[in-house]
Amino acid sequence: MDHYEDQGISLADIWDKLWANKYLILIITSIITLVFGISSYYLLKGSQVTETGFEYNFMGVTQNQYPDGSLFEFRNLLSYDKLLSVQSSSDLFADIDVEAMYLDNNTRIVRQKNVNSTASDVEYSNNRYTLYIPNQYFNYDFNVAESFIMTLIESIIEEAREKNQDLEIFNYIDLINDSVEYFDMVDYFSSQYHLVIDSISNFISIYGDVTFQGTNITNMKELLQFEYANGYSFSDLQTIIRTNLYYRNSTLYLNRLNVKIDALQETVELNSLRIAELEATYNNLVTTSNLQQANQILIDIVTYRIANVDANYQISLYQEVIDQALASGMTSNTSPEFELSINNMQQLIDDYTDQYNNFYLSYINQDTRVVYDLGSVLTINGGYSIIVTGVVSGILGLFISLVVVFIKESETNKKALKEN
Repeated sequence: MDHYEDQGISLADIWDKLWANKYLILIITSIITLVFGISSYYLLKGSQVTETGFEYNFMGVTQNQYPDGSLFEFRNLLSYDKLLSVQSSSDLFADIDVEAMYLDNNTRIVRQKNVNSTASDVEYSNNRYTLYIPNQYFNYDFNVAESFIMTLIESIIEEAREKNQDLEIFNYIDLINDSVEYFDMVDYFSSQYHLVIDSISNFISIYGDVTFQGTNITNMKELLQFEYANGYSFSDLQTIIRTNLYYRNSTLYLNRLNVKIDALQETVELNSLRIAELEATYNNLVTTSNLQQANQILIDIVTYRIANVDANYQISLYQEVIDQALASGMTSNTSPEFELSINNMQQLIDDYTDQYNNFYLSYINQDTRVVYDLGSVLTINGGYSIIVTGVVSGILGLFISLVVVFIKESETNKKALKEN
């Protein structure tokens, strides 16, 4: 206390001076708090940027591809057309200026670094990204920002799911119509059956023995094989067709048989040319005592000759069927039992094709998704809340008001000393 008294003023005097100017302090503090606080809030608010970290999961994404193999360019997420498309998807986004958003340098998307990246060896992920959009374009409305950003990011997932549809296996059964003959139908059955079996085997090799939505992929394959094994085989059906001269339309039937014969004869002629060339090469190799290569050429010659024997046998069978069909003079020929076998086989293959496609698409669609970092769609960086800016402004206002009071009192004291 003595120290302050030596200086000509005590703490009590300071308090008395402050209390005497309490209204001035209050007025100055309030004015500065309001003016500085509000202006600072809106000035800093303009620098706010929404930040969204997320990860895409769909087939091919780590190779920068969509599931169908087409190019996936993550920067296209912020293309003008994409932003405009999202804006037009909801009336909630009607007031968003997507052109200004697109042109703003603070609107950007970047790849996130991999976990194992170091300062000297930086690696970036091919499916984890961070999206930045200035908050002003959402009019600082958190709900609008969240909805727009989710719609934008997940539009890529919708595209990926659409492209998943292209991964369905082809269905040869769809090619069957009234102009398709029985032996062609059986060829389609065989092609489709093996396609389904091979596709299931490939699925298991990639994903394992999966059970999804109550269906086990291995059981599906075994059931198809069991049902096929307990009916007519494809070769049995072809034999029945050939033996009984079953056909749907004699004209179409004969035309198709002639097409098959022409194709086989073309194969025979081509193989014969290859055999002649190989025989000439073989004789030259034997003459030069190059026996090792000569033996390989001989194996190829035998292979082509066997193929021609088989083709000529098939030609004779088709020709025999044509002769019998012409002799019968009938426009069609079938039986109820045979029709039932054909229809059952067609239904069996068609059902399992649909079952596998539904299983496969459902399985990969559930894994075609977006995962947000820490489960949060977005955070808002930059700027401060009105409470924070208010407190800072209040402290500044109080400091300035105290300075003003001390200056005022100092001037008053100087004036009093002069008068004395």
